[in-house]
Amino acid sequence: PMASSKRPRPCSGDGSDHGGELSRPSKRWRSLVMHVRGRRTMGLGVFGFRGITGEEFMTMFSNMVRRVVSEEVEKAMFRQFSAAAAAPPRLLVGQSQRPRYQLMFLNDLKPVYTMMKLEAKDGSALKVAMVENLENDQTNVVRFGHLSSVRVEVVVLHGNFNAKKEECWTPEEFNKHIVWGREKSAKLLNGDLTLKLSGGEAFLGSANFTDNSSFTSTKKFRLGLRLVNDSGERVLEGITEPFRVKERRVEGM
Repeated sequence: PMASSKRPRPCSGDGSDHGGELSRPSKRWRSLVMHVRGRRTMGLGVFGFRGITGEEFMTMFSNMVRRVVSEEVEKAMFRQFSAAAAAPPRLLVGQSQRPRYQLMFLNDLKPVYTMMKLEAKDGSALKVAMVENLENDQTNVVRFGHLSSVRVEVVVLHGNFNAKKEECWTPEEFNKHIVWGREKSAKLLNGDLTLKLSGGEAFLGSANFTDNSSFTSTKKFRLGLRLVNDSGERVLEGITEPFRVKERRVEGM
C-alpha cells in the first residue's frame, strides 16, 4: 500500500481515532465477515455458513491475517525510516567529528631555553608524523599514499590554545592562535621549520626560540604543526603540550 502523504498525528493515548489508522483492522474483519456471508448464495443452511467448510474458512482467515500483518509491518517500517530521515544528526555542542587524518608530535619536549636547540626529553630530535585516527583512540602512521609525503610547517601557538582539550578545531581557530613574536623583534622561532614527510614521518633537525614566553598572557607556548599546501581533505593540525621558554642565562635555576 502507498504511504499517506499526511504527517502522522501524535498518539492521543485514549484510543479514540474514529475513521483513522486504528479503525482499519476492524474494517478488515468486517470485510472478511461480508466475504463469508457472500458465500450463503452458494448453499443453504443456518446463518448462511453451510456452503463453507472449516478448511475454507481457515484458509480465508489465514490469508487475511497474513495481509494485515504484512501491511502493519510495512507501515511501521515506513514510519521508523521516515522519522530517522527527518531527524537531524545529533552533535555535541561546540564539537564536530574529528578528521580521519591528523598531524602529531610523537615525542615530548625537554625544558626549553632561548637560543638552544629544541630536543625531545631523551635528547633525540623531535619526531612528527601523519597519523590516521582509528577506533578506541588508536592511531596508525600513514606510510603510503599522498599524505605520507606532504610538506608540513612548524609554528608557535599561544599556550592557551585548545585549553579545554577538544578533539578537534577549525583551521581558522588554529591560525588565530599563532604567535609571531614581539613587535619589531626578531623571528620568534628560527631553524628548518618546513619539513617533508617520508613514509609519514619527519624530524625537526634544528630549531630554537629567540625570545622567552613571558610576554604572552599565559606565559607559555605550544608548538603547532600544519600542512604547507591543501591536501584536498581535512587534516587536523598537531600540537604539543604547553611549555615555558626561559632565558638561557637562567638555565639550571
